[in-house]
Amino acid sequence: MSPFCKQGNFLRADRSQHLNLHGMQAFGLLPSHVEMIRINDLAQRLSPKIPFPHKHSFFQIVIILNGTGWHEIDFARHVVHKGMTFVLKPGQVHAWDLSPDTKGFLVEFEFHAIKKIQTSQEPLAQLYALPDQFGLTHDQEQKVRDLCLEMMNEQKDLEPGWETILQLRLLTLLFLFFRYTPAPVATSDKNLVLHNFFKLVNACYARHHNIEFYAEKLGLTPKALTMRVTRFFGEPPKKIIQDRCLLEAKRLLAYSTKTNSEIARKIGFDDPNYFSRLFRSKTGMTPNEFRVQQTTPQDKFPRI
Repeated sequence: MSPFCKQGNFLRADRSQHLNLHGMQAFGLLPSHVEMIRINDLAQRLSPKIPFPHKHSFFQIVIILNGTGWHEIDFARHVVHKGMTFVLKPGQVHAWDLSPDTKGFLVEFEFHAIKKIQTSQEPLAQLYALPDQFGLTHDQEQKVRDLCLEMMNEQKDLEPGWETILQLRLLTLLFLFFRYTPAPVATSDKNLVLHNFFKLVNACYARHHNIEFYAEKLGLTPKALTMRVTRFFGEPPKKIIQDRCLLEAKRLLAYSTKTNSEIARKIGFDDPNYFSRLFRSKTGMTPNEFRVQQTTPQDKFPRI
């Protein structure tokens, strides 16, 4: 039996002017069939398959070589321009509106695609430490572009051993990103623990807010877990757990019609007043104020 908890399902609402309700199957965690890695010409994917904010069960890398627009990831809107790269982790809610002349690459893969050939688990935690977006210099952009073209050719030609070569090229791409960004690097024996910590938090944040629970599941003392997480991510595990709760609260406020009390219970707070005070102390606004802000038409969604 898995030690991880299961998350419940809920309805979410499109923050468009009409507030059309979408079921969990439409908005929720979209299943993946890209374990063996998929790379596409971004110009062919400008129109999103899901025309409202959604999330995936796989990693998605968006590399912009040309074009403008915006890309919103978990309520943070980023202005799109040449040389930008976005790294979406499983479960992050996003939507974009890109200009018709946008060019680049879209790389999608499941965690197991690299786990299969990376026996040391080296890049596991670094994936989650990569920033959601970062820029590339001209030289960096050229290296990434050439590597992506090699990946596309490998995927197209299907020569013997193409899957393994594609996996190795993906690892090369990820290690270039680690080099190009200030993401910290941990020793390989600690990476799997950090990866499992994030996986555990994503599964159990609504039921367990205390560090002791996560430390026990990971076979560590609370002090050891706190030291490892803080050293690597610059934040203690308590804050990461709390931030995950607040992120889900924001999603529910923005995309569902649940009341504050229902949302509080959904993320593990029995006292809705405590939840409201915590939300305000961390975001600077009440849950109701946040909901009004998100449901006010602000050109939030793809017009394509």
